[in-house]
Amino acid sequence: MMVKHFRMGGLALAISISTVTLPVWGADAPTAAQVMEQARNFGETGNSHAAGTIRNTDPAQAVPSYQGTDVPERDLYGEGLNIENRGIQALPNSPVGTYVRDSANTRPRIQLDPDTDPLLVRGNNVMDDPDSVLGRSLSGQYSGCREVTTTVAPETFTTEYCSSWGRNVESTCSRTLDIDVNQPPPVVISVFDAAAYMLDVGTISVNLQTGEILSARQNRYPTDPASCAGSAAGLPTVCPEFRVETVQPMAPLSADVEYKITGSCTLRDTGPLVRGRYDATAACRITQMPGPENGWVAVIELDDDSGDSWYRYGARFVFQATPPPEFTERWTDGCAAARLDSCEITRPEQCVEPDETRIFAGVEIHKACWRYETGLTCVTTNLDEEPYCEELRQRGCSQTTARCSSQLETGECLEYEQTFRCPAGDEVAQTVLDCGDQTYCLDGACFDTSYEPSQDFALAVSHLGAVDAVVKDFDKENMRIFTGQSLRCGKTQLGFSNCCKDNGWGVDIGLANCSEQEKLLGMKRQSGQCHYVGSYRRGNIFNRRKYYRYCCFNSKLARIIQQQGRAQLGIGWGSARNPSCRGFTPEELTRIDFSRIDFREFYADAMQKGADGVVPDTGLLRELIERRIGMLKAMTDVNRGR
Repeated sequence: MMVKHFRMGGLALAISISTVTLPVWGADAPTAAQVMEQARNFGETGNSHAAGTIRNTDPAQAVPSYQGTDVPERDLYGEGLNIENRGIQALPNSPVGTYVRDSANTRPRIQLDPDTDPLLVRGNNVMDDPDSVLGRSLSGQYSGCREVTTTVAPETFTTEYCSSWGRNVESTCSRTLDIDVNQPPPVVISVFDAAAYMLDVGTISVNLQTGEILSARQNRYPTDPASCAGSAAGLPTVCPEFRVETVQPMAPLSADVEYKITGSCTLRDTGPLVRGRYDATAACRITQMPGPENGWVAVIELDDDSGDSWYRYGARFVFQATPPPEFTERWTDGCAAARLDSCEITRPEQCVEPDETRIFAGVEIHKACWRYETGLTCVTTNLDEEPYCEELRQRGCSQTTARCSSQLETGECLEYEQTFRCPAGDEVAQTVLDCGDQTYCLDGACFDTSYEPSQDFALAVSHLGAVDAVVKDFDKENMRIFTGQSLRCGKTQLGFSNCCKDNGWGVDIGLANCSEQEKLLGMKRQSGQCHYVGSYRRGNIFNRRKYYRYCCFNSKLARIIQQQGRAQLGIGWGSARNPSCRGFTPEELTRIDFSRIDFREFYADAMQKGADGVVPDTGLLRELIERRIGMLKAMTDVNRGR
């Protein structure tokens, strides 16, 4: 038997394998069934060894970082599809779910027009006819030379901006007066029991302050009880009796407070206060409430409820004093939220519910005005595009970004700045012979693709133009080269006055009211001489004017060198309010690697100007460039006093 070691992932297994010597059979070879039986026995022996090894292996020793069987994932065993439900429930509160939700609420709003967007139009054209669009077949092998069109200078683009503003709506807000009523609870001021032995109805007058009976009579026989001690004509032989017993003496009340006095009575057997047998089939009532106006005298009645016999009747009387309600004025200011930056007051506050008397808790209250109203103009998050956005789409510009540039305190966006990429110049192409390794120009301006880039005619012209521009654009007093001019243009909300267009100058009537600076900027932008720095706003959201700041240079070539040279040197452009359009110092210019500057945007102009002229050879171009550089160096040394 031998032991084989295997590694499966992180699990190392040692499996014992029995070595079996198979006989060599001669003429008495076993049958096929015997061979299969021997093979099955061999396999079962191996299985038993392998199973025993696995059962006897300690996972903690064999598996790295083994956590045992009591792990959180154990609860998911047997869950089946419910694992997906758990994931769905956990997603909204997870970082991933929060990111997805926030991204959905704040994603840029970009409109793509499939009929005018250059990217989509070109894609559709490639699908319809790839050979004509791409200029060559997509399959097959080339043989020999053939005429092809190659791009010398690519199509150029400019960046344009337009805005989507929150829509203004007319609205109102109110400041309303309301009265809060605080009613103090009633206070028990006096409790007494009254009893009568009588027939019919007995009326008793009681002074709550002293608890004394001021008068009492039986209504059927209205005679002073004292006179009926004996029998007389028209009088009962038995005199009625009336008694009052104080349970709670009257509490003192403030003379300055006008209380509301209420009272109630409950039938009850008062016991031995008067003689006779108690009759519960009776009634009680208060016919006069006590108060300061009547000396706190209460008049009460006990009624035998149409009885025809003499009985004892009784009741408990309870009197309460309720203080007057307390009134507090409360103004509800519905204009407080409107004082945020989303609304502007357009009509001052005026009373719309004047000179009214209203009743609160039974009390009449008169006010000169119950509600004031203020007129507002509010900005909503329903956006309106300025007309320039659609104009850019019609020109074939494609939208690239949409950035929220103004928002409410709640985070809702009130203004989006939309960025478009607009065609500025067509690509410049040449017809050449494509022979595989070499490329020859048909018009005499030949070039070899294996040459160094600096030998290319277009690049050489660009370098020559750069040197020439340095000499012409050198400020000897300040020792600056390619100095720019800070120019700005402005437009009002919704673009009703837009002096930031990049075309239409001298044609568009709407540009007539623009300043001379804005007109100059428009011309320079059309010529590709300006670099966009940024934008800023003045005024509030209801009367907004947005300004766009540019650094403009004396030529397109100067702008190209400034943009890419600053990137190499790490020189910024400042801010929209404080731009930095300074030129390069001679020392900075010498640090710029011109071989890394992409002059292709300038190729089109250079090639167009030289299309009808004589093309100089490479040696002559090199000589001219070196001569110009020498002139610049000499000029620099003179100004430095060397």
